[in-house]
Amino acid sequence: MNSNKTYLSYYNELNNTEAVYPTEPLHVLLHNQAKLFSNKTAIEFKGSCVSYEALQKRANQLSHYLVNQGVCAGALVGVSLNRDPELLATLMAILQCGAAYVPLDPNYPKSRLEFILIDSQAKHLITNKDNTLHIDDSIKQLYIEDALSQEKTLLNTPLNIVVNQNDLAYILYTSGSTGKPKGVPISHKNLVNFLFSISKEPGITENDKLLAITTISFDIAGLELFLPLLNGACIIMVDAETARNGELLHDILKTKKISIVQATPTTWKMLLESKWEQPLPITALCGGEALTSELAQKILSKCKKLWNMYGPTETTIWSTIKEIKPDDELITIGKPIANTQVFLLNASGLLAKPGTIGEITIAGDGVAEGYWKRPELTAEKFIKNTFNSNTNTLLYKTGDLGILLPSNNIQCLGRTDHQIKIRGYRIEPEEIEKNLILLNHIQEAVVLVHNDILIAFVKPIVFEKFTSEHINEWKSNLTDKLPSYFVPNQIKVVKEFPTTPNGKLDRQALLYSETIKIESSSISEPKTDTEKLIAGIWEKYLHIDYVDIRNNFFELGGNSLIAIQVMNDIEKETGKTLPLSSLFEYSTIEKFSQLLNSENIDTWGSLVPIKPQGNKTPVYIVHGAGLEVLIFKELSDNLDANQPVYGLQAKDLFNSTTTYDTIEKIAAHYVDTIIDANPEGTFALAGYSFGGIIAYEMARKLTEQGKKVTMVGLLDTAIEPHFYHASPLLKKAAMLAYKNKRRLNFLKEMTQSWGHVKLHLNRKKEFLSQRYLHPKNFETDQEQIKHEEFIKTESIIHPIKNRYYMTSQHVIVDLFKAEEHIAYVDDTTFTGWQNFALNGVNVHRTPGNHDTLLSSENAKELARIFQSVLDLRNNNQ
Repeated sequence: MNSNKTYLSYYNELNNTEAVYPTEPLHVLLHNQAKLFSNKTAIEFKGSCVSYEALQKRANQLSHYLVNQGVCAGALVGVSLNRDPELLATLMAILQCGAAYVPLDPNYPKSRLEFILIDSQAKHLITNKDNTLHIDDSIKQLYIEDALSQEKTLLNTPLNIVVNQNDLAYILYTSGSTGKPKGVPISHKNLVNFLFSISKEPGITENDKLLAITTISFDIAGLELFLPLLNGACIIMVDAETARNGELLHDILKTKKISIVQATPTTWKMLLESKWEQPLPITALCGGEALTSELAQKILSKCKKLWNMYGPTETTIWSTIKEIKPDDELITIGKPIANTQVFLLNASGLLAKPGTIGEITIAGDGVAEGYWKRPELTAEKFIKNTFNSNTNTLLYKTGDLGILLPSNNIQCLGRTDHQIKIRGYRIEPEEIEKNLILLNHIQEAVVLVHNDILIAFVKPIVFEKFTSEHINEWKSNLTDKLPSYFVPNQIKVVKEFPTTPNGKLDRQALLYSETIKIESSSISEPKTDTEKLIAGIWEKYLHIDYVDIRNNFFELGGNSLIAIQVMNDIEKETGKTLPLSSLFEYSTIEKFSQLLNSENIDTWGSLVPIKPQGNKTPVYIVHGAGLEVLIFKELSDNLDANQPVYGLQAKDLFNSTTTYDTIEKIAAHYVDTIIDANPEGTFALAGYSFGGIIAYEMARKLTEQGKKVTMVGLLDTAIEPHFYHASPLLKKAAMLAYKNKRRLNFLKEMTQSWGHVKLHLNRKKEFLSQRYLHPKNFETDQEQIKHEEFIKTESIIHPIKNRYYMTSQHVIVDLFKAEEHIAYVDDTTFTGWQNFALNGVNVHRTPGNHDTLLSSENAKELARIFQSVLDLRNNNQ
């Protein structure tokens, strides 16, 4: 039975979206609105207002300037400008010329920018003088400052150039599976259809104010820049620095009476972490990443309405929308916008039965005609639309999986291909693979992610002796061509790629396949017995075939859990105990060997210079229950380059014979340590989990000594119930009551949420599977190691915590609170701190849970939030 005929009626009902919209090009429509709303404010930026009439006049003048510089109909113009009103006027001017713009991110590598300009065949680039690019002489570089200086001599009437609705408006480049960035050409018809559809639903009126925060390198900026101008609304534009600061954005939401905000889930989280207490009459548009139920509820608690938006660049910004209601149990991407059709296809390319999984494909007026100068990729992704009587229409294969629900809404389930996300970045491994193949000696390449490490497996053209210099050369070449987060942590050489019985690449087997031994060069191979010992241990736990004695432990993929294994083996082999933090200063085999052979090996102290360079106020971060500070490396790496970071680690403070048997004594010792190192300093403090309690006490002691404390940052630290009591009897009663509450809460969740129970069962199932079905991998299972270390250290600090009696102090606390709860707490908002921080508690929502807060996947976002708060506190002093 042909499923196309059987299920087409379901999809016809879904795709009943036909609407009639203007056929004029975008700039003509904008000009018409400029006449209608001439005296109304079109853009407000940094306190200055630009009217519709003034904006149109500036666009007209710039269009004449561009024509004078040789820009003509059908041309492509690169645009690399700061976010301000001139940016929008420039885009409008380019469209008036009958040309199309190519947005460029000046932070991309030079070779990438050059490729985009040359591939697009752009003959002009308009930019700011402080963003000058060293580009090919065939591309004429224009400066917006020069253009504006000539405005008095330029005509302010519109150009009379005929532009067809099928002519291009812009070409946007995205990460490419062909090994090079791929351009997506969007026509006026594509863009106008999208804008008019969104004008109707979710909707916008001339009374609205829309916040514009997105760089033009992302296609969703098209909504922020053009949608308001088509409807007489006002754009409140902010610069890049403000767009990254949640508190500044929140102030703008209130003071400027913003009514519409479009942002990714990540940006919405940042906004919600600011001091946003009272609801605002805002329509929230959310897209670009998966919207979780938890985040949706948080947005709805602060905004009037919430719309979930979905769509790839290839189908013009957003293709489906759904208003999310407070009582929605399932977050969906809704239904198609106007003149758009969505079909779910099974593995055979036929319509998927409603309720079953299929690949999301999109047709309609928003679909581009293909990729710019990529006929093979176009043929693969843009296929003939057999569900429409007009045989000339295309169907774009998104690569996303979905289900058509009984409600006639679509639920998106994630990717079908091997696209990956690492440290928050969307990466197409094929782009890295194609660039590897272009390098010397490499025939084939496959890129995978394992334990949050990007690994490239390469098959050489000729099997010869490969050295560390080959690997370093390959990495260096990739660095020149790709963003830094695309460069693999490890490159391994294999003879063959393993395959499944049906002939497909077996990616799981590849991770554990035999690799060719890489010979170290004579100047970098281990020489001494100590170097050879360390090299063997690193190779074992980093899963690499060789290690250069000058290789950095962390650049090879090392992390705190791997460091535990490495240090345990070193202690077994040498009898010498070193803190994990020694890897900060001695991060190569060459340096670490010198440390092991040193006579002063036992002189290490509590203060660890994680990143001592920088001119900002240093931040001192106290260890958690693990007693080590290596866990702060990812956070430190993602803070500003000039932000010094020091860790406070437990030396011999926690043992059966120590005199440091209370939190107060430990805090006093750490205070003496940082004052000795920085006698005249101002101090910013932070602590993770248990370390937050110590940091809180350190703040008290520093203040008592007349020292200035700018910040007390608590990384997911909760007040334990027995801290409230000095009496041992009352402490025991509080702990018992708390345990009973936790048990009751778990039983309640079991009855109300199968998902919570399933989470616990899956964790247990995974543990048993690793322990009994895959015993070879069990000894290196990082979760098991983490659990064992927790048990060991918890037994040490448990009696110290039980003695602690907390008292209040006049201090502001910044609580960086993990948004996912994995353990019961009485107070889910402030975790008890509002009872002790008399000057207030500021809660900053951070990604992940208590265990993953500092992991690679969350460290970048945590660092952004942390640095923003740290700068704010230091600047207010």
